Amino acid sequence: MRFIEVLLENSTLKQAKLHKAAKKASEDPTIGITVNNPAAANVIKDSAQIAVGYIPLLVFSSYENPFEELKGKFTKENISELIQSSKTNLALQQLLIIIFEKIKRVLPDICKPRLAETVQTRSDVLMDDPYNDYYSEKVNTEVKEKTIEEILCESFGC
Repeated sequence: MRFIEVLLENSTLKQAKLHKAAKKASEDPTIGITVNNPAAANVIKDSAQIAVGYIPLLVFSSYENPFEELKGKFTKENISELIQSSKTNLALQQLLIIIFEKIKRVLPDICKPRLAETVQTRSDVLMDDPYNDYYSEKVNTEVKEKTIEEILCESFGC
């Protein structure tokens, strides 16, 4: 997933580099080692799977201001992929929760809904009506909630 790759590539945290090794170990726990006890391979595999899920959370949390440090590094497609994957991946779902909590603390205005105004003129009044001049334009204000994708894109500058 490109979002995770970018997150890890831009980190100075040394544990970020463990992600690739953990991913390999989760796929083949015996790579590069001799396993004397078959149960050990399962422990290695499970531990590696936990590391693959947890390392992005650790790395994101280690950024002092991730929205400044990662500004412009993600695309809308990266954000969409993260949101879609988080629906079936618990670790990515937790990462999204952590990202949103940080957005609320660091960039609280981004989470506010936007107002959309529409102006309507009074066309239903007859033109020869002497009171026509007293009718003003009608302004409707509609509150429109931002989508998760819009909030994330605005936060990361994509």
